[in-house]
Amino acid sequence: MNNRVLSWLTGVISNPVTTFHEISREKPVGWALAVYLAGVLLVLLALDTGFLFAVFWLFFAVVGIVILAGVFHLAALLLGGRGGYTGMVCALGFAGFLYFLIPPLYLLGVTGGIPVRLLVFAFTLLIMLWMLILYALGIKENYQLTAGKSVVVALTPLVLAGLSGVAAILLLLVVVAFVVILAV
Repeated sequence: MNNRVLSWLTGVISNPVTTFHEISREKPVGWALAVYLAGVLLVLLALDTGFLFAVFWLFFAVVGIVILAGVFHLAALLLGGRGGYTGMVCALGFAGFLYFLIPPLYLLGVTGGIPVRLLVFAFTLLIMLWMLILYALGIKENYQLTAGKSVVVALTPLVLAGLSGVAAILLLLVVVAFVVILAV
């Protein structure tokens, strides 16, 4: 691993705006995916998953980052962004460096009592929130958007998931109503 990659990894934590600007400009896709998959693999190892389960999740992680970058890319372009898809993949990959923090927390939670587990849960939520903030910063730097538009883009997958959940519930209600009408 070269010094530039180490600088990006520490920069994700210490100076994310400058780091994401540089990553979006240079587009180190291979390193970004390596960081992301290494983080996912560490989480899987900490959870002591089986080999096939781990392979499935690593494949799912690659598909997930490709789709998430696509959703962010489309949303950013709709809001006037001027960046590329590859830069978004790189930003997401390096934001995945925070996955490295989860295994030690998990192991601490396994060995501790309920108060420790609650603390671990709270820290894990903070890490996920921090990743969402890093996503917004990566979006801002990659697409040259305002902070507000970047937050909107970062929240787009959550909104889409919520809307699809509402649509699924409405579809279920229609099906139930149809079955009830047929049964009467």
